[in-house]
Amino acid sequence: MKNNDYSKLEKINLPENISGIKKDQPIYFEKESELPRVFEIVNSILNPYDYEEFSIGQFKHIAGGSSNSANRIKNHATGKGPIANGFTFLDDIFHYCQNTLNNSVLISLEDVIKEFNWAKKAINEKFITLHSNGKMRYDIEAIMDITKGLLNEVAFKVDCANHGIEVELNRDFYVGTGNTDQGQDVKRIKFQGENSTEPSIKIQIKDAQYFLLISKAEFDGDRQAKLFIGYKVHWKKANTGQKFFRSLGGRGEEIFTDFPTLKGIRVERRGWAEREDFKELPPETIYKGMSFNADNMYVYWEDLKKMEELFPKLPALIR
Repeated sequence: MKNNDYSKLEKINLPENISGIKKDQPIYFEKESELPRVFEIVNSILNPYDYEEFSIGQFKHIAGGSSNSANRIKNHATGKGPIANGFTFLDDIFHYCQNTLNNSVLISLEDVIKEFNWAKKAINEKFITLHSNGKMRYDIEAIMDITKGLLNEVAFKVDCANHGIEVELNRDFYVGTGNTDQGQDVKRIKFQGENSTEPSIKIQIKDAQYFLLISKAEFDGDRQAKLFIGYKVHWKKANTGQKFFRSLGGRGEEIFTDFPTLKGIRVERRGWAEREDFKELPPETIYKGMSFNADNMYVYWEDLKKMEELFPKLPALIR
C-alpha cells in the first residue's frame, strides 16, 4: 500500500429496500413523495457501516440547497423554490455515500477496548472527574464520553501510519483533576528515516461536528495549540453502548441480544486548521443556523483544510 493511500477503500453496497429505485426518478430532499427522502436513503446506505443517522434538519448542513448547506449532493431543482422542492438522483446519493465512506477510518474493536480501559482507569482512580459542564455523570457515562474523545486521536494515529508516520499519543495520567496534558495530544512523532521526537508545538485533535470549536479560554490560555485536527466519531447514542457491551463477551452476549456485535467505531475525517484560520464566535451569535452558550473560536467544517494536504506538510508544521 502506498504511503499516500489512507486505507484499503471499501466498496459500498446498495441496500435491498432501495434497490428498486430507478436512476431517473427524482428523490426529494424535503418534499414527501412515494420514495424515501434523500436523508432517509443516505441513512439506509451508511447505517450498515456504523454511521450515525441524520435527521432531516441535520442533513440540511450536508445537502439540499439551503444557505447553510455544503451541497455535497447535487440539487437538480431550478427556478422558484429550489430548496423546498429540491431533488436529486440515486447516482448522486450513491456517489456522496461512497466518498463519505472513503473519507473515514474504522477503529477496530480491539483498539476501542484499549481506549475504554484507559478511560476506565482515569475515572476509577480519579484522574478525571465525573463532573462535566456543571453536571455529575454516571461513571460508565463518563468512561464512554472519554472513550469517544480518545477515538479522534486514534484515527489520527491510523492516518499517520498510512502515510509512513509513527505517532505516540499522550496517554499519561496526571495526579489531581486540575493537572492535565496542557493541550498536547501527541507525545512523540517519528517520520521515515528519522528518530522519534517530541513535537515543538502543541497539537490538539478534536471532535468536530459542523464546527471545529475551541473555547476562547483554551484557545488563548496555557493549553493553546498551534495545530488543530478535526475528526467526527460516529458514536450512536441510541445503541453503540449496547453493541459495545455485547461485544465484550461474557454475560453481555446474553443481555444485549437485541443488537449485533460491534466490529469497530467509524471515525470521519473533517480537516485541519492553524491558529490564524480561526474566527471568534461570541455567545448567542447565530452562524450557519447555530449558536453556542460560551465565547468560542471556530472554523466551520467546510472551511477546514483538506486532510490529505496535512501529512506532506506535517514535518514542517511541527518543527
